Amino acid sequence: MASADTTMTAAVYNEFGNSSVLSIQQVPKPTPGPGQVLIAVQASGVNPVDWKLREGYLKEMMPQAFPTIPSWDAAGTISALGEGVSGFAVGDEVYAYHRPTPESSPEDKV
Repeated sequence: MASADTTMTAAVYNEFGNSSVLSIQQVPKPTPGPGQVLIAVQASGVNPVDWKLREGYLKEMMPQAFPTIPSWDAAGTISALGEGVSGFAVGDEVYAYHRPTPESSPEDKV
C-alpha cells in the first residue's frame, strides 16, 4: 500500500448504478497545479445531482470519466498550494464548489 502522503480515502464509483456501486477506496492524492489549491476535505455534501449522475440519468448531458468521486461541495483546510496561488495559505479554512467537466480527472474533485 502507498504511504499516507501519496494517497487519500474517497468514496468512489467505477460504473453507473444505485448506491451499491459506491465503495471506500485509497486513491492517489493529487498535486495542485498552477493556480490550484489542495483541500484536505473535512466535510462534503451529497446533493440530488450526485445520485442522478451516479445512476447515469445525466450521462448524455454531463459525461463522466471513471473512477468518479461524487460531491461538488466541500469544506476543509488548504493543505498545499500550486504555483502562482496568492490570497490563500496552507492552513486556511475554505469551502468550495467544484462542477466537474468531461476533461476533469478524478483527482480534480478534491
